[in-house]
Amino acid sequence: MKFDIFKLTEKIPNSYLKNKVIDNVLNVAIPFNLSLGMRIQQLTADKVVVKSTNSWKTKNHVGGAHACFLALLGEYPAGLLIAQNFSPENYRFIISELNVEYHKQGRGALKAVARKPMTMPQMNDDGELFLPMTTDIFNSEGDLIATAKTTWQIKDWSKVKKQ
Repeated sequence: MKFDIFKLTEKIPNSYLKNKVIDNVLNVAIPFNLSLGMRIQQLTADKVVVKSTNSWKTKNHVGGAHACFLALLGEYPAGLLIAQNFSPENYRFIISELNVEYHKQGRGALKAVARKPMTMPQMNDDGELFLPMTTDIFNSEGDLIATAKTTWQIKDWSKVKKQ
């Protein structure tokens, strides 16, 4: 099902309530994320901030954030930012590349920040573009824990080959 959750919630004036509605809808739409404790803190077309709780489900064998969880925490706000700039009603977007640089062990609640690139690439003649995104992940003290670099294929639904 293709729908734009941001259009559906644009009339909710309270940003906390709006973010809560989007969190709940996306937890149903993306079941993998359901129990990982990621919550939208800030949501604009230029910047998305997602906070994670300190959950045992996201920890590795030494008590820090698992590398795969950090990758997901880096991917999620970038995807939310893209969804606001390229409506899911009109475009399919999927990751074509993911690279995470781990700087420091992530402990406690973490915050992931994705910002819109300064310049946006243009769609090619095939109705697609590849958009590189960067998300920085910080601990509660503001230390940089990881940097996730994702490349997203954004394609007009009319150009997507159906199986």
